Amino acid sequence: MGNSSAVPAAEAPNVPHLRSGELNRHSLHCRVCDQRYNLVDRRPLVLPCNHVICQMCIRRNFTTEQSNCPSCAGPFNASLSVLRLDPHIVRMIEFLNNHRINICDQHDHQLLNFFCKTCFRPVCPDCAILNHRDSEGHVVVSIDMAIEENFTLFDDIENTNTEALRNFQDTLLRYDGLLQMVENNEPNIEIRIRNKFDELRTLLAQREARLLLELGTMRGEKNASLRTERTRVGADISELSERLRDFRTARQEGNVRNVFRVFQELQGQAINDRHRDLESQLATHSRDANFKPKNEDKLVEAIDEFGEIDLACVIS
Repeated sequence: MGNSSAVPAAEAPNVPHLRSGELNRHSLHCRVCDQRYNLVDRRPLVLPCNHVICQMCIRRNFTTEQSNCPSCAGPFNASLSVLRLDPHIVRMIEFLNNHRINICDQHDHQLLNFFCKTCFRPVCPDCAILNHRDSEGHVVVSIDMAIEENFTLFDDIENTNTEALRNFQDTLLRYDGLLQMVENNEPNIEIRIRNKFDELRTLLAQREARLLLELGTMRGEKNASLRTERTRVGADISELSERLRDFRTARQEGNVRNVFRVFQELQGQAINDRHRDLESQLATHSRDANFKPKNEDKLVEAIDEFGEIDLACVIS
């Protein structure tokens, strides 16, 4: 990109010349002077046509209130008071300006101002020369270009995983609600069972006991299963929250090493598959026990088979 972000050819014969090529609206360099934007005297100002020019070029080259864009000839008012900053470029400048923790851990005092696309990691000039040669198949660009190329991906991965986190949290609330509904529904089933067996107490005492035992076993297994799955959802939320927190912190601090590391970890997680699996299990757990007074007309002959407990009741 700019001269400050490329290793001189004499010092790095194996590192390609790292200029940005054709400039666009989100380039870090002014399309007029080709100097890198900053937040002092070369602030990126957006013209009505959405092209961006640095503040200094506007002061030097566009002195009248009615001027024309050098890219598309679109008219604009050159008064600095009516032009706004490009927020996307400002965010990238702020991210790249923080070099306090962007130091190579292998070469003292060397900034991580390059990026190896092949290894997907930030590198310093010495690393680029020694370990990431283009002759060995490595593609090295400036860290500015890497940040610019991946900025949208960073936003996408954060937004995707933020949405996934919200989905997990919503699922956790549904599990809590389901547990509460299961507990609230239990007395209703017991009342139905007891009322029916009160009518037939003499003949059905032993069968009643067996059905209640079966209900209790099924209820215990269901509650245990629900609580186990809820614990897994909580663990998934904790893990995803921690990774998102690390990712946001790394981006805010400008820690490019951690940004790309956590980015890869978040990409590698099967978040949506895991959540679909939980949703499928949640649908299974939505069926609760029920009592059916079937075979009542044959009760005298089939007393031992009277009634059953199943999951025919769907909790809404």
